[in-house]
Amino acid sequence: MKVRKAPGLRLHAGPVEVYTMKRFAFYQGENKMRISPAGFARVCLLLAPLLAAPAAAHGPDAAPHQTHCMGDFKLESGEAIRDFCISYVTHGTLNADKSNAVLMVTAIGGNHHRIDYLIGPGRALDPAKYFIIATDAIGNGLTTSPSNSKAQPRMQFPKFNLRDMVSSQQRLVAEKFAINKLVTVIGASMGGMQALQWAVSYPGMMSSIVPIIPARRPITSPFQA
Repeated sequence: MKVRKAPGLRLHAGPVEVYTMKRFAFYQGENKMRISPAGFARVCLLLAPLLAAPAAAHGPDAAPHQTHCMGDFKLESGEAIRDFCISYVTHGTLNADKSNAVLMVTAIGGNHHRIDYLIGPGRALDPAKYFIIATDAIGNGLTTSPSNSKAQPRMQFPKFNLRDMVSSQQRLVAEKFAINKLVTVIGASMGGMQALQWAVSYPGMMSSIVPIIPARRPITSPFQA
């Protein structure tokens, strides 16, 4: 996986590459990905007002909620989330060869509106160009979670991890849409961590990733290259 500075938020076709916000770069060396402190400070100042705000509520003009149900979803631990359904919305139209799909992943406390500020005509994620699948993470209250599960409510809900979230998203992309390769996977905060995990777990399924402020410390396990 190549890691490079990017002049701005952009998408790129080709080998899996990491793109970040303007003046913010990841560096790869000694099997670790490092965030420059100066770059982190700059991007925090740029994005803090956007990322600190609550995720938008779902309004009447927003894309309709959809779910893809998988039955019992097996977790990395060996346990399973019973009657599992992943929540998502879509923007734009999937083209005939299914080559224009972008996956948006969100933080556990956010929802599929988390990066709406990047979606729209003339923006980085333009629905006229891309088919954007905006997902909800396990545990956020829209996808099956301790708060909404009837089979395993509250403390009966099994423990899950970041790789389980990514696995559920991969199944949505493959099973619901039969997409073999994404243009990019993009997410902010813990969504950025999931984007990094996508590059580790499914490196052949996307051409790039866009992790936005995934962590403030140098990243080692479980994201080692």
